[in-house]
Amino acid sequence: MFIRKQYATAEALAYAKVLQVGMRVSLILLAASFVGYMLDLFSPTIPASQMPLYWGMSAPAYLEHRGIAHQNWPWMAQMLQGDLVFGGIVLMAAVTVYCYVFFLRFPLANRDAVMTGVVAGEIVVLSLAASGLLAVGH
Repeated sequence: MFIRKQYATAEALAYAKVLQVGMRVSLILLAASFVGYMLDLFSPTIPASQMPLYWGMSAPAYLEHRGIAHQNWPWMAQMLQGDLVFGGIVLMAAVTVYCYVFFLRFPLANRDAVMTGVVAGEIVVLSLAASGLLAVGH
């Protein structure tokens, strides 16, 4: 007879569930935007036929060649111009922060000040890093 043992805590399972849903939604968004891009359903800044011209470029060379001003979030302007694939990439990158925000309710409910501080610190550091305020070497 098989006895199922649960090794994960409720907090870990809740975090994993949010992570699973977030990753699936972002993957669906990525796939849908890629299909739309390849079928020319919207007008991206670079048509699919011209993509091989840019594959070998570094990020700074690409930005200079395309005339994109160096800013913290140049993808935002491109996304609004039709490069919707950036939405899936951004969502996928942000899923970890969403998980931490969701997880924060557990140490708050348990009045665990240390864990609350650690989780809040993670949220702040990840958010600052994503904002570009902690950028080094630019």
